[in-house]
Amino acid sequence: MSLVPTTRRASILTILAAGVIYLFAGGFYVKRGLINADEGLYAYVSYAVMHGKVPYRDFGYAQMPVLPYLQGAIMSFTGFGVRQQRWINVCLSALSVALGVALWGTLKPHPVACWALILTWCLCKPMVYYDTIGKTYALTGFLLLAAGGCLYLKLSPHLKLFLLSLFGVLAIGCRLTVAPAVLILWLGLVVLHRKQISWPLLLCVPLLAALAILGPFFAADPPNAIFWNLTFHLVSPTPTRHGAVLLESFAMSPAIAVLVAIGVYALAFGKETVSKPGTWLFLAGLASWLISVGLSGIFAEYATSCLPLVVTGGGSLLYAGLRTRTKLTAACFILISATILGLFYGESFIKTGYLEAVDRAAAYLRANTKPTDAILTSMPEIPLEAGRPIFPGFEIGKFALTAEMDDETAQRRRMITFNQLLRAVDRQSAPVIVLTRFHSANFAWSLPSVTNIVPDIYLKFSTLLLRRYDCVGANEYFLVFKIHDPKYHAPKIDARKL
Repeated sequence: MSLVPTTRRASILTILAAGVIYLFAGGFYVKRGLINADEGLYAYVSYAVMHGKVPYRDFGYAQMPVLPYLQGAIMSFTGFGVRQQRWINVCLSALSVALGVALWGTLKPHPVACWALILTWCLCKPMVYYDTIGKTYALTGFLLLAAGGCLYLKLSPHLKLFLLSLFGVLAIGCRLTVAPAVLILWLGLVVLHRKQISWPLLLCVPLLAALAILGPFFAADPPNAIFWNLTFHLVSPTPTRHGAVLLESFAMSPAIAVLVAIGVYALAFGKETVSKPGTWLFLAGLASWLISVGLSGIFAEYATSCLPLVVTGGGSLLYAGLRTRTKLTAACFILISATILGLFYGESFIKTGYLEAVDRAAAYLRANTKPTDAILTSMPEIPLEAGRPIFPGFEIGKFALTAEMDDETAQRRRMITFNQLLRAVDRQSAPVIVLTRFHSANFAWSLPSVTNIVPDIYLKFSTLLLRRYDCVGANEYFLVFKIHDPKYHAPKIDARKL
């Protein structure tokens, strides 16, 4: 059966409808999405770079440097905060869905198959949740798909090379682990257009793009740039659950796992697959998924940035490889069934109240501190929302703390030692300290090894905090402490639970 062509108007309406459906799906998690320890970090560093600070040179940052600038530029119009960050990510992911559907439209897909894939994308709980919260995934995934989408377009090969290099380097500049995906997309361009583009251009254009975009940040402070992008991650303990975490990443998204199986089937039994752009998107996404999740063995969520490539490429292979009515119908039925299963399977990722708790804590700070008061906190989103400066060295909150470096080394790395934290509390150097009620998200572990602070040693911090400061504000997520006032009767708090 030949695939049923769609009119141009119907294609545009489908693209718009897909984007709107995703906006509703992602919008559900903006307010209700489970809190994530990284959200305040990315929101605050976006604010910092828009106010003249440079990653690595002025503050520690364990990612490539591009995301704070792209996100910060958008936040300059929307305002800086975790709520704005979540909506930005939802809009970026909606654009990814719209772009994916537009790329499928170049293949004139069967409407039923197209809508099965749209629902697979928009109703995948883990993918939508992780693309909503304040992480690198949504922007990286969009840039990867923009890079891969160049392979579909009817443009000159040289323009394709330029655009793929630009978007690919920007994607790597947001998250280094997607480099394998960019490399495979580049190989796809080589295979498709080797006769039209010379090798010097194929090699030099991506290299020059990387030097122009990433070079200045590494030149600003080479030792720190190398430390935060390489040494920092190599020092972290290597888990032994590589296979288990990889299987978990497939199990948490049943419909996408089915699409991977369909893509592999289409590659094995299809014809002239290397000449199809969808092949390269699928291979790029799948390879990056296997490497970033399987090689690290840390979190299944690391697959998230690769999934737009997998879904778009897998959908293209489904259209191209399953041309009979029986195969197409069976594939769509299995996809929809797996999508429905995914809605009732696994974690819900829902916990309400986080954004409202941020608002209440920030409102208290605005009402009870001066605009120049620097806030010492493990959660940078609170001073950011309150319009207050953060205590020097804690631009990335808890991720700046180390118990394995001396003061001099930590200063070079733009980090704070545990002893320096104790001294700041003991000397009441900050007028206000804000912690989260989640113990593990406070100053309970040391970077870069990501090892827990010994409980007896950590107890020194919490005991000293309760001696020098009073708990003057609390909600279900945050605790606010002000310098001790003998006249104030602070509520009793168990130091071991801070």
